[in-house]
Amino acid sequence: FNYLGQFDQDIQMNSFEVSPVQTGDEISPDWERPYILDISGAVSSGCLKMHIVYNRYQYEAQTIQTFAGYFKRILEDIIRHCAAKENREWSAADFSDEELTLEDLSEIMGAVNKL
Repeated sequence: FNYLGQFDQDIQMNSFEVSPVQTGDEISPDWERPYILDISGAVSSGCLKMHIVYNRYQYEAQTIQTFAGYFKRILEDIIRHCAAKENREWSAADFSDEELTLEDLSEIMGAVNKL
């Protein structure tokens, strides 16, 4: 799984724009992939767009479509869960220090909660 990021800010600043033209296959469909499934996601124009690459000799299209439906439903459940939260929950990813560990975060949150 690869989350490519949120491109809305670049688009709003007119730095880049998303092309409506479909790119087609980036590599040969006969290429032996290192992973069973390659799932990428990115936010563009306020919409999370997912892309699933698979070997057509290993999976039928209907199998991947069924998987994608389940994947979408789980993501929607996560979004509903997070949107219903009254209090914000922090994770290490919310902070810019790449060396921040979960233990460090717990220590910081403990100190903040004592204030």
